[in-house]
Amino acid sequence: MSYFTLKNGEKLYYEDKGSGPDTLIMMHGWTSSHEVYEKPVELLQDKARCIIYDHRGHKGSKDANGVSPITVLFSASPKVRTQ
Repeated sequence: MSYFTLKNGEKLYYEDKGSGPDTLIMMHGWTSSHEVYEKPVELLQDKARCIIYDHRGHKGSKDANGVSPITVLFSASPKVRTQ
């Protein structure tokens, strides 16, 4: 199991699969988990790097410690690039 640690010490579960010129970060909906992306990752991992993770307090990630739902937007790196 892989985790990355946020600045406040909370740990988020993630999986990093595949390779390719593009990286896809797949974020599940509220009350779901990374598992909703298992099939898409299986289909895409030969063409792109796929990162799936669990938001705070979901499945493999640790409890949210009273964090409000809006902060889920800040779980990923603050330097996520969009095109």
